Amino acid sequence: MSTADQTPFLFISNESAKDPDWPLTHPNKSTSEVIAVVKSSLFEKWANTTHEAREKDEEYVALKQHLTKSFLEAFYLHFPKARGHVVYTSLGTPLTMNKFLGRCHGEVYALDHDISRFDGVDVQRALHPQTCVENLFLTGEDAFVVSVTACMLSGYVTAARASWGSWFSVPCHLLY
Repeated sequence: MSTADQTPFLFISNESAKDPDWPLTHPNKSTSEVIAVVKSSLFEKWANTTHEAREKDEEYVALKQHLTKSFLEAFYLHFPKARGHVVYTSLGTPLTMNKFLGRCHGEVYALDHDISRFDGVDVQRALHPQTCVENLFLTGEDAFVVSVTACMLSGYVTAARASWGSWFSVPCHLLY
């Protein structure tokens, strides 16, 4: 099996590349963020422990180190010149997402993106920007579907719904 076959699915973002002032304020430095899919079940053992206790647990620390190394190797496949220049890494686990994002199973993105999300009229009615609170509209992946393009389209649909008034709106009793 080749290395590419073993590479985990990653979302890689280079935030510093998006800031035109970054090279002036932080010369010869850049930042990257890597988001990877892992099974939350890997961390169930530590679900009822504190962050401090987990960080003292050798097995937990070893798992985080293993994942960090795996993700870095996958990152280096796309950015080979970064090898040897990474000075800081920090790995957030599904437990991190639970604590700081109020999730249940380590989700980074809110709604689950399995087939049930698109199955049935009730679910389809719920995926839109309008709420029952006057002048409150939602946008982004939870008003539509996940992806950068879909989020942009969601912004357009939300702006249209908010701007064009009732002829583009759905009566509240039909929403839920």
